[in-house]
Amino acid sequence: MNIKLITIILTIAVVGGAIFYAFKFGNRPIEITNEPGSTSGKTSGETPGKPKAITIGEEVLINGVKLTVRSVSEDSRCPKDVTCVWAGRVTVEVTLQKGGNKQTGPITLGEAVPFEGQMITLVQVDPEKNVGVDVKSGDYRFYFTAKADSGSAGAGPQSDDVSNLIRVLSPKVAGVVTSPLIVAGEARGNWFFEASFPVELRDATGELVASGIATAKGNWMTTDFVPFEAKLTFTKPSTIAGVLILKKDNPSGDQALDASLEVPVKF
Repeated sequence: MNIKLITIILTIAVVGGAIFYAFKFGNRPIEITNEPGSTSGKTSGETPGKPKAITIGEEVLINGVKLTVRSVSEDSRCPKDVTCVWAGRVTVEVTLQKGGNKQTGPITLGEAVPFEGQMITLVQVDPEKNVGVDVKSGDYRFYFTAKADSGSAGAGPQSDDVSNLIRVLSPKVAGVVTSPLIVAGEARGNWFFEASFPVELRDATGELVASGIATAKGNWMTTDFVPFEAKLTFTKPSTIAGVLILKKDNPSGDQALDASLEVPVKF
């Protein structure tokens, strides 16, 4: 066998191997995970727990759910540097798929959609709108998060079912919040310690926006519901969506006794 023939055979083998690799692995979706500390499936430069920008037509895997943005059906956002009566909204058509279950439908910025045990939320859309300039479809960047769906109606995602321990009357689920934010509701006496418990406001990426203390408006040494109120002052973050977290005061430090209620909000 001469050198020329050997060279031809090796070239065919290399090209064939490259084609096989591209066919087998080239169409795998990018995986995004919102579980803190997880590193599996990360793309280059992705920060754990942070949503990654995706474009129209791009397929991603987010907490086990395959998500594809099909189109922008509405973008009525108020342009920056303009004072509007209504902030407007962005709605996109997406396809969600997991196993044999597949659905296509709208997701609006700041609102969560349940699918296969996850709450899928569109938390940010770039770029901002400018006066007299339409955003081209190829310029859009979308940021999604996914959280386990507790299955509780009205209270939003929770670490456990605490609906019989604490109720939030204001703000409403997915309601728009501004500073100063008055948080009001009622909790059973054992949610408090020394008549108070901690409250946090975080943006869609998990960054702390504000924190404070909710105080009882009555005798907290009871097992009945006691009214509470908290006031949070904050600077509006860059994300549209966020979460209000009301934590059971746990002076023991025993994590088994921790509990919290999360209320999705919009800024």
